[in-house]
Amino acid sequence: MSIHDERGLSMNNAVQWNTRLATFYEVWYLTVVHRATGTAFWLRSTLLKPKSPEPEQAGGLWFARFDPHNPARTFAAVRHFSAEDIAFEPGRFSVRVGPSSLREGAYTGDLSQNGHTASWDLQWTPNAETVGLIPELVRKARINKAEVCAPNVHIALYGKIVVDGEKYVFDGDPAGQAHHWGRHYPVEWIWGHCNAFAGRPDAWLEALSVKQFEWRGQSLPVTLLQLKTESLRFGVDSPLQLLSSRAEYERGVWRFAASDVEHRVEAMFTAPAERFVVQPYTSPHNQAYWCHNSCLADLSVRLSIRRGREWETVDELVSHGAAAAEFCTRRQTTPDEFVFKGIAPGRWDLRS
Repeated sequence: MSIHDERGLSMNNAVQWNTRLATFYEVWYLTVVHRATGTAFWLRSTLLKPKSPEPEQAGGLWFARFDPHNPARTFAAVRHFSAEDIAFEPGRFSVRVGPSSLREGAYTGDLSQNGHTASWDLQWTPNAETVGLIPELVRKARINKAEVCAPNVHIALYGKIVVDGEKYVFDGDPAGQAHHWGRHYPVEWIWGHCNAFAGRPDAWLEALSVKQFEWRGQSLPVTLLQLKTESLRFGVDSPLQLLSSRAEYERGVWRFAASDVEHRVEAMFTAPAERFVVQPYTSPHNQAYWCHNSCLADLSVRLSIRRGREWETVDELVSHGAAAAEFCTRRQTTPDEFVFKGIAPGRWDLRS
């Protein structure tokens, strides 16, 4: 899924706001790990049209810092804004939420909440192509209730973030930026991103495991996945791949796997509970969700190719504390207690 303007730049960050729908949400977010200190950041701008409108829920501005050395310095803050404090134009990528401004290649803002102050002034060169996670046939059938894409899955970030007077300067640090929108949240989801693999500067991964339907406590989680290495571009691009994918989360470990005729990708995200922040979400249908996010996760990826009836490992990627992962659920839980499984268990070669 790629839409380009006359300059060849991706337009999939453009505002998709749909006034004809009774409910709608739209989200842009950016994650980055500061190479010099290992400190990670999560920035997020949101628009929400809920079933029962609440003025303060029209827009949201989110900020989180993750300190790899001192969990006490890890925190998240959010501030909601009324319709009078947000500005955007459907079809264009220029979004103002409170004191923040987000457009193609630039994100500025400031936020004071919960005893913390943060400001940011960030720039990047936009990717030429958007990474879409929803298979084209699924989209054409209009099965999906939301769209998920990463217009800037692999960017070099420049600029600065200042937190409580402490400045973090970015000089080409690897970052990622994505865009979601739709009319309904899934039952539960787990998201992951990494473009900071050890010794592999050109590799990246974007993944989303989703429980879209649940019946009598049973579900079949599916995994949307796109992966790029120096020699391979792999994606879950068909409904068959989607239905055959597997995912589970238990005791702080998220595993997922997907394959095509020739290739199999298996991945494992891990992060201790102290590396997560938790924030409440409100869905377009006024349901309360809890989002647990860590931008200091470890990630292992194994790539195999088919040799007759067997799979042979041909490549492995590793990221130490530089991957981002989150799970979102209507249950009040913790990273250690959360369980995400389905009726078709996975076969896991990667072990924690």
